[in-house]
Amino acid sequence: MTAAHSRVVLDGHTDVKKADGVYSLPLVDAVAGGLTAAVVAVRAGKLPTAADGSAGAREQEEFYGAILRTVEESGGTAAIAASPEAVRENTSNGVFSYTLGFQNARPLASLADVERWIDRGV
Repeated sequence: MTAAHSRVVLDGHTDVKKADGVYSLPLVDAVAGGLTAAVVAVRAGKLPTAADGSAGAREQEEFYGAILRTVEESGGTAAIAASPEAVRENTSNGVFSYTLGFQNARPLASLADVERWIDRGV
């Protein structure tokens, strides 16, 4: 690791830019500020009733898509890291790491939904 990348500096919860631009963690600003990794949430907002689960599921998909787009548009300067080892390796290579988290399980109808997100790296 170079001196500039000798430590992992992690933001424990943030959001990347959503399709409508409401939430953002500007990658350039994060790196300039010394962050090397962030936990980004695949999430759904507070839902008033269980009947709103499909809206929450759509919101989770929007956040997941925004995370993937951010990585794709980074030109190789960011990657999704599924393990501490991957975060350390990315950091040593000057690549910013996004670790996927999950917030608000209400839209999940069954354990199969949980397994689907696990299979997608969350």
